Parts: sequence; C-alpha cells; structure tokens
Amino acid sequence: MKQVIDKLWIGTYDDLINSDKDFIYLGNTKLSLDKLTKGRHIELKDDNSKQAIRILRAVNHIVKHIAYSNNDLLVCCDTGISRSPYVIASYYAYTLAIEINEAYKLLKKHYPEADEQTPLRINDKWINRVVMV
Repeated sequence: MKQVIDKLWIGTYDDLINSDKDFIYLGNTKLSLDKLTKGRHIELKDDNSKQAIRILRAVNHIVKHIAYSNNDLLVCCDTGISRSPYVIASYYAYTLAIEINEAYKLLKKHYPEADEQTPLRINDKWINRVVMV
C-alpha cells in the first residue's frame, strides 16, 4: 500500500483486508458485509470492455471523499497493478484537467507498479472526453 497524494492510497486486496482505511474496491472478490461498512465495492473487469461509467463512478466517489471526509481512502483491486492505477490516473486526469497519458506519467512517479498497458486503456477516449469538457 502506497500513498499517492494526501488522503489517497493505492493497494491490493490484501492491503484492504489488513487496513482500517475507508476504501473503494475494484475487484471481483466478494467482500464481507462488516468490511463494506467502511467502503464501496465497484465491480470493474480487468479486460478490454468499455467500462467508462464505472470508472467515472469510482472517480466521483474519490472526489467526494477527498472533499468531504477527513479519513484516508484506499483505492484497491486484487493486485494493485491494473484497475486501481487506472482509476487513480483517471482521477488525476479529471482533477488536473490533463489527458490520461499525462496522468499515468504523474502516477508512475509515485507508483511505478502501475501497468500502463492495461486492457482498460480502451476507455481512454471516453475519459479524455469527459476530462476535457
């Protein structure tokens, strides 16, 4: 688990299980109800399907959490390599009004484990369109 900016962390499913932070989990594993009281589960497939709406839902949740909560937020998926970095890069793109490629460069400075070749990149066009409005 690594902090990428103030109040925002990135990690894996194991980090989630061992953490008491608020969270967004972007995986397929079912979470117990007691764990879900501290966070949100947004199912995001790690494939090349178009999932811009789910990605933007996660970004919206991050924006609201950082604006209105004093708690840290962990954004995680099963391995912390594909889904959670893509969502955080999308968050950077949205909040900084930059394209997703530039957002990945920024994220890689803090989190070099991020896979820039994730199949989720099929959503880049839609993310950039929303960001650049």
